[in-house]
Amino acid sequence: MPRRADRPEAAPSGAHTSMIPGNQRCQPTRSTTRQSGRYSVRADWWNSPLVTLRSQQQAAIVAAAGPSVAPDSVIAGLTFGFWTSLLANRYHQQLWVPAIHAAFPGYVGRRGALQQTLEALRRHRNRLAHHEPVFNRDLAADHRLVLDVLEWIEPAARTWVERDSRLTAVVAPRADTVNGTRNTSF
Repeated sequence: MPRRADRPEAAPSGAHTSMIPGNQRCQPTRSTTRQSGRYSVRADWWNSPLVTLRSQQQAAIVAAAGPSVAPDSVIAGLTFGFWTSLLANRYHQQLWVPAIHAAFPGYVGRRGALQQTLEALRRHRNRLAHHEPVFNRDLAADHRLVLDVLEWIEPAARTWVERDSRLTAVVAPRADTVNGTRNTSF
């Protein structure tokens, strides 16, 4: 994979990483946690003195914590919008360079393009969740975008979704229905 200026080299497989104040690079240490094969500075990274979140993100973390402040509970309670906001330019040096880039090992583009892609995906997900009309969208293209993002994160996840998703089969006859060559079923 080509190395990009905004995508530092990932830590060697099997190494734990932490941020070293001053150089803002990931270096192997033993004092960090391993999560899902990826490495992070600490489980409660939002409390790190090296991370300065905007008040909106801080409020989201407080709201997600609820009665429990266990890191897993906080992470599970945060919204898709929160996670896409961490790809903003203001967090490039604090979060993208030392850590977040490792969440997308298959991605070789620029952080800003990834943020735009995930933001478009988030808006589409919100439309679906709120039952807004999607008949004028290219749902096959939206599905391909989801598959691409999954590939960037974990190729096995893409394979699983491709194998088990019914979207392609449901959307395929759409053109025939729109053209009037296939009757509707309702």
